[in-house]
Amino acid sequence: MEKENYDYDKLEKTLEGASIGNYAELMEILRVYPLNAITKRYINQIARRLDLDVFDILRDIEKSVSEKKTPKLISFSELIREPEEPISFIIEPLLPIQSIMLLTGRRANFKSIFAGDLARCISTGQRLLDWETTPTKVVIIDMENRPRLTKKRLQELGTPETADIHFLFRREMQGLNIETDHALLSDICKDSVVIIDTLSKIHMRDENRNSEMTAVMSALLNLIESKAIKALVILHHQGKNIELGGRGASVIEDNPDIIVELMRTGTAARFKCTKHREVQEDKLTRDIRFDFSENSIRIVDIGNEEFYRFLRAFEALPEDNLKSQGAIIEALQAQGWTREGITSYLDQGVKQGYLMMTKDRQNNNAKKYSLKLDTHIKLVNGEFGR
Repeated sequence: MEKENYDYDKLEKTLEGASIGNYAELMEILRVYPLNAITKRYINQIARRLDLDVFDILRDIEKSVSEKKTPKLISFSELIREPEEPISFIIEPLLPIQSIMLLTGRRANFKSIFAGDLARCISTGQRLLDWETTPTKVVIIDMENRPRLTKKRLQELGTPETADIHFLFRREMQGLNIETDHALLSDICKDSVVIIDTLSKIHMRDENRNSEMTAVMSALLNLIESKAIKALVILHHQGKNIELGGRGASVIEDNPDIIVELMRTGTAARFKCTKHREVQEDKLTRDIRFDFSENSIRIVDIGNEEFYRFLRAFEALPEDNLKSQGAIIEALQAQGWTREGITSYLDQGVKQGYLMMTKDRQNNNAKKYSLKLDTHIKLVNGEFGR
């Protein structure tokens, strides 16, 4: 009866990776189990495997229990007075520092290609779609692709040789266990954004059981909570029923701070954010297109492509420093733009920091617009629409 009340299968799996390096963690796990014949059998196994005295292990379990701190309740007034740390971003506003993002999609839905472009942008400080990035070292744990293919894709995406990207392929990961070696991985991947391709290849657990996958997701959470790495991006395959999201146990989608689905139709795809702890999800959803040509892959934001065309049309208007809204509408309507489209893109340009808007107090607060200098430079350099 006792065995039915405690998850001894989970304990047995945990003990398979028992080592001196994770001994303290083992004691934390064992302390919640009753000291019965079943538990003692497992303790004997640990003693033989690690060449330790059984009584020493029992004393260490008791010590773990006695040293456990009593949690302290925090009042609401104390919570209000606690200073809030400002949110910093790797990709603003998509990927905050110290966050976990799950990128899901069916097989062959361009997840690895998109992750490669994400690595290119983060490592070089270039925009990802229309989002600014903070230049950060990237480590790709690639268990899905051969090194030759990964290199080829990054080159086709236009990744420079100087990009701060590093790799752990299947051959380098042999013998490493994500559950027991997360401290080692934290040290190897220090101060970097870690991209894991894919979740199913970094563990030996049953992906459909919450009791199994809790250990895997907890280990990944430990990578973030150690504050050694900046952020974690995990690629995960969807199941046959797309409406159910990623395949496997529900805990896989419980832990991440951000979940994005990549849904492909031909060479187009919808980048759909379904979960975000800091930002309204629909503000992060994008329609994108993958343009493939010889030795080149280009990811285009279809929605912003039209907006970038508007900015180029705006720049080509007569050389007045400040252009009145009425003059802009009149000039661009003559080129085939609709009034609604023009006013919408003017608002978008101001909100996203591409345009500057002022009000003419001598003319009933009429709105006037101008390009910001950095927008002009980027248009001249052809940076928009990449």
